[in-house]
Amino acid sequence: MESRVGTIRIEALRVEAILGLLDHERRRRQAIVVGIEVDCDTAACARTDDLALALDYRELAGLATDLARAGRFRLLETYVERLADAILATGRVTRVEVRATKPGAIAGAAGATVAVGRQAATPPSARAGAPDR
Repeated sequence: MESRVGTIRIEALRVEAILGLLDHERRRRQAIVVGIEVDCDTAACARTDDLALALDYRELAGLATDLARAGRFRLLETYVERLADAILATGRVTRVEVRATKPGAIAGAAGATVAVGRQAATPPSARAGAPDR
């Protein structure tokens, strides 16, 4: 079956997390702005118009939101790395890039951003037990 790589992007997703080193940052949640970009096979879902064959971008947003809600992070880097790992662990993507911005982290700047990008070690179609899409 033909495989076509497409890109899914989620831009400016606002999540709230306990994030930072300072005492006041450890006491209350603050907004961070997340961007996610993944490459995945889009051929089967495009051909059939079937969401069950697609990587549902609501799932990606849910991973970002749930991780932020559940975690207590000292560093933005920790959140970004863990989110990239969680997305790769779905087994549905060949590449992921995660960016997160902490608004107001630096006086005079819109925010500070950390970004990581990773490739899947094994493409989804080559994994044992991977669905034939």
